[in-house]
Amino acid sequence: MTRKAFVIFVVLQGACTAGPDQASYRGPAFTLNARFADPSAPEFGWLSVSVQVINSSTARSNQQPQIEHVPVEFTFVPPLVGGSARIELSGSGAIPGEELSSGGELRFFRVYAQGQLVTAPSGSSSIGYWTLPGCDLVYAPGSTTFTPYGPSGQTVELPKGYSWLRRACGATPGPLEMTVVSTEEIVDFHYVGASLMNDFAIEPAEQALIEGCAVPVPAVNLGSRVSFDHAQELVWSADGTGIFYLAPADPQDRTQSASMRQLRLADGATTEVVAIPHGQGLQGDSTGQLYVGNADNLMRVDLTSGSPAALMTIPIPPNSVLSPNGRWLAYDFKQALDPQSGASGYSIIKHVWDIQSGADLTAVEGSFVGWSPDSGLVYWSGPDISVRSLAVLSLTTLAPPQTYGPLPVNTPYPASVVWNPNGPLLTQRPFTWSIQGEYPSCYSCFGLSLQDPGTGVERPVLDASAGMIDIVSIPPVLGFMLVWARTCLGLYNTVCSYALMRVDLTDATARTVAVSASELPVAVSPDYQSVAIAATNGIYVKSLSQ
Repeated sequence: MTRKAFVIFVVLQGACTAGPDQASYRGPAFTLNARFADPSAPEFGWLSVSVQVINSSTARSNQQPQIEHVPVEFTFVPPLVGGSARIELSGSGAIPGEELSSGGELRFFRVYAQGQLVTAPSGSSSIGYWTLPGCDLVYAPGSTTFTPYGPSGQTVELPKGYSWLRRACGATPGPLEMTVVSTEEIVDFHYVGASLMNDFAIEPAEQALIEGCAVPVPAVNLGSRVSFDHAQELVWSADGTGIFYLAPADPQDRTQSASMRQLRLADGATTEVVAIPHGQGLQGDSTGQLYVGNADNLMRVDLTSGSPAALMTIPIPPNSVLSPNGRWLAYDFKQALDPQSGASGYSIIKHVWDIQSGADLTAVEGSFVGWSPDSGLVYWSGPDISVRSLAVLSLTTLAPPQTYGPLPVNTPYPASVVWNPNGPLLTQRPFTWSIQGEYPSCYSCFGLSLQDPGTGVERPVLDASAGMIDIVSIPPVLGFMLVWARTCLGLYNTVCSYALMRVDLTDATARTVAVSASELPVAVSPDYQSVAIAATNGIYVKSLSQ
């Protein structure tokens, strides 16, 4: 049977949405010039075109987009045999004449079609679907530079109004090359069969495009699996022979009890230590003492009491931060401002709890950043973030803290501090990026540099091509830090790979330790030679030195 091609002109008047109320919005109309190729049937009984809205104007750049179906009325037309027609479509509940917001957001849409295929001479019919692989509809309220793959990726210029964003295989492996096409051009719909797999989700569609271009996706490499259990948080034992971890609570459990377990690395044996209702925030110090939180307080885990372990409540918040040497805990206390002074609101007071005496050792005003490896307290001095200075308080002497600053205006608040042998360093992610181009929703999130707070000198470590950088939250170690570096090959933050990288703070170099399909909890071994990684399919151990 011969392949038939039909040119259909479709005016979409209700396909665009913006703002919080999706149901009451109608964007400007446009004409869709489409060609449908049917591999089996000589004519269409009817055709309809549907639109998916990709809500990227409100999604943060490090999140997957939300997909919202915009209802489009079915429009029945006479059987089409080698001809063309103009089909008027309209959305439901829309307000005629309303314009898209002028706030600078780009709106993205995926268009697909459904039709009835009629086979002659029997007259039998079936339903078929057509899609536009690698071709998305974009609305720009004004001329916009679009850079979806990060500040070092390809850019395209989008004119005001509707355009097609077409992607195809590039000359070299990597993100697909983008071109902007006028909506006056005819776009070819591809027949995909009698159903839309997985509701035509974005991730599988982007994966298929990339595989079709033979673009290599970094393979997952987490090291050696030592357990098939799922851990949501984990710490090493003090002697490095085992790993303690919290298993996720059963969703059907009313107490939401998290099971704390111990994994013995020599033979892979697992034992339950204790179950903690609303267990969270597992921590351990250099002596092997463990702490965990519940819904209200922090608790000390007594491993000497047998099984199950005893839990001793400490009257401070569950998210308190343990010092590496196990001497102190830092926690926040919100103190209301004196209304007689004319001020309103509250200030954050950082308390330091002395574990040995069971009472506060001291209190400082400002935002806690983290401990140094020798357990000196690091915090932002004062509640005024416009005056950025970093102070390090020695808890052994309680002498006036050493202060660095004022720091550069681009220093993030609160800071992320790491430690080389000469003292603290501030981490910077110097490159901004946004999937929306004109109005960045990702401030200082690409690349990595290290800044000496004393001299202000900044050393680059990773450029923007390394991807979006997320600094791993681990107890402080001397001489290196860990980061997750995310790169994506598909549009809308899809088909992404995450590299766990070890950054040397002395020579400002970085190398990849592991590769994952998402960010995962990690813990560094006591000898700083290995890292434990908690994936959904098990716990892995990977060397940090190879």
